[in-house]
Amino acid sequence: MPVPSDALLGTLLSARVLASQYGADEILPEYLILGVFSDPPLMETKELPIKSVLQVSSSLVEELFERLLGTAPKQAGPAKFGDMSLSRGSQDLIESAISLAEMRGTEAAGPLHLILAAIVNGGSLSEALKHAGLTEILIERVLP
Repeated sequence: MPVPSDALLGTLLSARVLASQYGADEILPEYLILGVFSDPPLMETKELPIKSVLQVSSSLVEELFERLLGTAPKQAGPAKFGDMSLSRGSQDLIESAISLAEMRGTEAAGPLHLILAAIVNGGSLSEALKHAGLTEILIERVLP
């Protein structure tokens, strides 16, 4: 069974920072996906060639998720983690990403599996990703 890749673990950390900056009590799936796009070094890796292959602007994605979440502007100051946990939706999204990686015969689930899971699962998060130009077919083309 696949495990989360180092890149996916980095995405979880980024999501936690973002959720904290927005004053959230838990890490929602939107923060997980936004976390994928918030880490410039991650976006340059071979595993996640977002800038070169998907041509998605992180500012566009952030704008979409700010509208989707209906959040206030970021709080001033450093992130404060406290006892923040993953929401049930985030847990389900990660489990779905791991299942997709397993179906593809991949050893580790990465950020692209997380994006694909969000698209496949449907709902408002899926619609926001599709609006940003991310489709199931496009993601599957760049998955190993």
